[in-house]
Amino acid sequence: MVPLMEQVANLSLADTGRTSGTTLKDMDLSAQEGQGCQQPAEGIQAPLARSCSRKGGEHQNELAPLFRLPDEILVEIIKHGAETKIDGGGDSFEKTVSHVSTRWRTIAISNPSLWTRISVCPEEIPSFLLTRIHRSADILIDVNICPWPTPSAGAAPHSFLDQLSIILRSANRWRSLTLRSGLVDPMFSFVLLYFAGYGTYLPSLECVRLYGSEMQVRPWSRALFFIEPCTP
Repeated sequence: MVPLMEQVANLSLADTGRTSGTTLKDMDLSAQEGQGCQQPAEGIQAPLARSCSRKGGEHQNELAPLFRLPDEILVEIIKHGAETKIDGGGDSFEKTVSHVSTRWRTIAISNPSLWTRISVCPEEIPSFLLTRIHRSADILIDVNICPWPTPSAGAAPHSFLDQLSIILRSANRWRSLTLRSGLVDPMFSFVLLYFAGYGTYLPSLECVRLYGSEMQVRPWSRALFFIEPCTP
């Protein structure tokens, strides 16, 4: 006969073995489940990191002295930058500023006076030209037509025609018109013919600037700018 104490000891060892086996299995299952949970986490890791990076960058911007300026002072700084920007390639000053931070973008877009300089040039995208005019709200605008490849009859670039069509929709708000035709006259004549063909009415026009070595204001084009009722 096996003593009672020995039976109890044997039972305890058996229970310990079963418990250990169950624990190991549970631990293995838990580890597998943990690995399964890590896979979707890795999928969101990159977007989360980018989001944290953007927020961290915006927080750093907010600590800079320039970003603590009142909105009205910041608007004046942006206006000055837009007015003093040297003509050339690349995005406009106000467009660049609107991509600096959420606050700067809100300030830039909500101030129509920052978007009154309208340029028709080969680098401009017609859709953004339309956006710029829309952001200028209903205040007067200054139109600047830059040199393009010399258009011949029926061969003007499509983008050029698209941009001319866009600015003509706001002809009643033109405060000034600057036309730079480069070294030859054909582009100048083409633009004036295009405007005259649409019966352009310019009731707010105050100033016209014409740049080009061989420009001539022909009799048929004088009516566009200098004879009522086209202009005041």
